[in-house]
Amino acid sequence: MPLVGSLGDLLPLLNLGTVLTSRGHAVTVIAPPPYEGLITRTGLGFVALADACSYAHSASDKILLNTRYYGLFFRRHAVPWNLAIYKLLRDRKGTDMATVSPDRANLWADLFANAEMRIAAVRIHIDLPIIEGVTVSARRLPDSCVQTKLTEQWQSQWREGICRIGADVESRCVRQSVESASSSVPRLGSWPAWIGRAVYSGHPLAAYGFIPPPAHPGCRFVFSDPGWAGSHIVFIAGTDGTLNSWWDTFLEVSISLCNRLKAKGVILGERRVITISPRSGLRFTQNVFVSLSDALRGAALIVHHGGIGTAAAALRHGIPQLIVPRVFAQPSNAEWMRRLGVAAVVAPRNYRLLNLLSSVEFLLTDRSVHRRTIELSRRAETSADLNEVSSWVERVTGAEPPCRESHFA
Repeated sequence: MPLVGSLGDLLPLLNLGTVLTSRGHAVTVIAPPPYEGLITRTGLGFVALADACSYAHSASDKILLNTRYYGLFFRRHAVPWNLAIYKLLRDRKGTDMATVSPDRANLWADLFANAEMRIAAVRIHIDLPIIEGVTVSARRLPDSCVQTKLTEQWQSQWREGICRIGADVESRCVRQSVESASSSVPRLGSWPAWIGRAVYSGHPLAAYGFIPPPAHPGCRFVFSDPGWAGSHIVFIAGTDGTLNSWWDTFLEVSISLCNRLKAKGVILGERRVITISPRSGLRFTQNVFVSLSDALRGAALIVHHGGIGTAAAALRHGIPQLIVPRVFAQPSNAEWMRRLGVAAVVAPRNYRLLNLLSSVEFLLTDRSVHRRTIELSRRAETSADLNEVSSWVERVTGAEPPCRESHFA
């Protein structure tokens, strides 16, 4: 299971990986170093995508993926990552190997291995289908300028790298191999069909429902203040690596909102947990993984960035959502939640106390929002049957148990 994304990509794969393991498969997750503990605690194999130092550098560059300079991120980080994944797949190549990967533009080694070595591949779409005209996309320069140069550089870097590893590609462009495989590999949408059907290259995506995260990967979060009895507000700043210029604003406004409403709150982000209580003020906890289900238990509202894992958890718990989307597919995910009638959407530039009060009042008092959160909570509480998903993965990759043990990377 190759992973180049965030925790929102990892957690659904962990649960699927544990079920595949229980069905007799050996599962290895190739992922960033910070996730080693979460992965190994589930009993899955782990291989580091990069060393800790270079990955930390990539986190500071992550915002480049949302700009016209995304090719610079590819050259600095995505190409070395994909070379590491391709080398591992090549070293472990076998007729019983398959890959299960989140569908991300900066991950293509699995598709290349499918085209060049016939290693079976499955792609899982994490984000909801893109709503045209809503998603924040990279603002590209004309092809004759910087973008073209960066694309030439990272594609040349990739070709040279796979040749050193031993691939015989001659002058073949990465795009040819990847596009060929991309249009043919089986794909799964990690959301229920009642939200929306999606099509890729003319073929509908399989849909079994939201793939839930493991119950409690890591330590369980418990509010230490005895005054906590629910009806609090949960705040989630966003994806690590995209918060540099946003964290201070998000923190200040979120605290101000709790103070104005005399509400308790818990703020998650930057690997920190901050609890806000009228009785004890602010409390900081660092380097703690918090189960979102724990934080949401008894919450009245969640304010978040539009990550689909967060939105799905809020749906399951029947909690109205105030979404502040900033990057990647977050604006499209936010629009899906708004159209479902369970969310209000606020632009980042409008994340100011006075701008939020009317939206918060609407979400907490409007009867139609209350009705829809209850209705969709009942529908969303039935998560994907992971044995059904596993059966589908086995069927499309040809790795049927118990005939033989297969290796999912």
